[in-house]
Amino acid sequence: MTPDAELTAADLAGMLRLPATAPSTSTSCRPEAVTVSLMFSDAAMGHRYGVLTVVNDSSEACSVQGYPGIGARGGWGSTFQLAAEQRDPIAPSATQDEVMLAPGGSAVANMEWTGELAGAQSEPISLLVVQLTTDGEVIGHPVSAESTGIPEPDTGIDIGMMTTVRVGPLQPESASA
Repeated sequence: MTPDAELTAADLAGMLRLPATAPSTSTSCRPEAVTVSLMFSDAAMGHRYGVLTVVNDSSEACSVQGYPGIGARGGWGSTFQLAAEQRDPIAPSATQDEVMLAPGGSAVANMEWTGELAGAQSEPISLLVVQLTTDGEVIGHPVSAESTGIPEPDTGIDIGMMTTVRVGPLQPESASA
């Protein structure tokens, strides 16, 4: 099995279950200029909620827009067959406006996952893949206790092989619900 850190751009692109909705522009944030993270925030009646954050790590302003593309890989090397939807689970009326990110600035997208969640006997998520533009490269974000700041074994991110995952459009961080 190829370790997550050694996957190629083509490998990551093959894990995408749903592509991004916005085309690249001259101001679009490039994968090498951002950091992507997913933080668990709440759970209720079989539904889990989190926030996907995109931070501009470059010294130049850049933009994000629309729904990010998403996919996932499991700790045993499987490409997850997520039922992925681009629909904001918290703010149904969220818009797909362009969000300019100053250096160090961030944008967020609400996420929800439900249905077939990963348990003790199933393959846990190890890598979330995110695409910012329809023709852009896919970014791999490790999903582990180390990356989430939550002690082992519970990161709160129990996305599994067949989980239903909903993601909202990227919004300025202050607009997050």
